[in-house]
Amino acid sequence: MMILFPVYCLKCGIISTDTCDSAYEKFISCFQFQFQANQTHFCTNLKLLLKLQNTCASCDITSKMGLYIQPQSTSSLKFRPSPPDSSINCYEYLCYTSNSDLYLPQIHSQIDFRQQQLITTAKHQFSCGSCWAFATVAVLENAILIKKQFYSDPFNPSTLDLSELFLMGNLRGINNFCKGGEFSAAINYLWFRQDTVELESNYPYSLIESVKVKYDNGIELKPVLKQSEYEMPIYAQNRQFPVIGIHPDTSKKFSQSDIKIVKSLLSRGVSVAGSMLAAPYEKLTFYNGLTWAHENCISTNNDHQIVFAGYGKKNGVDVWIIKNSWGADWGSNGFLYVPIGLNSFCIETYAFIITPRYFNFELDLNFELVDKKDNYYLDKIQVELVDNDGKYSGIPRVINYKIIISITVGSIIAAAFVVWFTVTVVRIRKSKEQIRVWNKRTIYRQQSQPNEII
Repeated sequence: MMILFPVYCLKCGIISTDTCDSAYEKFISCFQFQFQANQTHFCTNLKLLLKLQNTCASCDITSKMGLYIQPQSTSSLKFRPSPPDSSINCYEYLCYTSNSDLYLPQIHSQIDFRQQQLITTAKHQFSCGSCWAFATVAVLENAILIKKQFYSDPFNPSTLDLSELFLMGNLRGINNFCKGGEFSAAINYLWFRQDTVELESNYPYSLIESVKVKYDNGIELKPVLKQSEYEMPIYAQNRQFPVIGIHPDTSKKFSQSDIKIVKSLLSRGVSVAGSMLAAPYEKLTFYNGLTWAHENCISTNNDHQIVFAGYGKKNGVDVWIIKNSWGADWGSNGFLYVPIGLNSFCIETYAFIITPRYFNFELDLNFELVDKKDNYYLDKIQVELVDNDGKYSGIPRVINYKIIISITVGSIIAAAFVVWFTVTVVRIRKSKEQIRVWNKRTIYRQQSQPNEII
């Protein structure tokens, strides 16, 4: 009996029969790494990916496979509700203003910040535990893009790219360079201790090693911008703190009311800083973004910061659109889709915002969509104002298309083999019959000929 082993064709031209060395060479060539990847880590992940091919429809080669990011927990942050007394250090404790009057009774049925130019492309933190800085910068960039009519060079919205490294080199307290940090503490430190944000062109992420030396020696980075160009895209509206807590209690998941508020903010065009549990979920490394992803929350000890950047339907399921910091070659161009209301990856346990400069929550209601054509990534649905009731679809039965394809291909190959075998047997039998007939004719001819006279 012949046993057929499937050959899997993956991204970057990698196939399951490649050796680790060969696959790694293709991987490096495909993603053009600016920082050194780890071949041992890649090979370990490749073995796992191949095992998952028949059970994970959303798994493929991603840029994260060659990198190991040390998980950084925000649990060390001393959570304490605002307002604290004057002795509390808001760079170590969680200081925020409670949310109020943010709910919208009607919201867009779907909004994707990528389509609306309300967020920049996904970036890559590489092996550094700096997700907190990338999430902070994503929110600050959104604050500029939502009011782009008020900004020009050097913060031109069409080319906007703020520097994560500038924040990493200057923000202290719970924020500790590549060893983790937290959004609210970063915003408070930036608001109370710094004068400006900076551009990626002035402090590119590639300078991380030299800036780390300065950070370890307590040397702050000076702005390259002229003082007349300084910009702080935050407005505190006479509040004690620039951070607004939407859902600060990480021990509990979003309520239906929280979902309404987060959707209200996103429908306005305001991004929401979030966090999730990433390290225990191996499949996240291979997420290709072709569908939504879901894993049950197994802990409240979140280890990764992300940003909510819209909501809508993906493959018939109501999802959050999440901006990540694992590069544009991971997920859906660097973004993740998770079902709303299921606390997938513990992602519905933390939500904070800032008020963008020039923004007024009483006057700035639903964002005026600049493009109502077919969405680039989500399901094609009618985009209109709908009641904000906090309802969501849940998850339908999952159909694993890889299994279906594997079974189908296997069946076709098996059927082809049976046909080939049958045809071959028939041909052999015909050949034997023809030989038998030919032999009979030869004998008959020999018997019918007269004896030769010598």
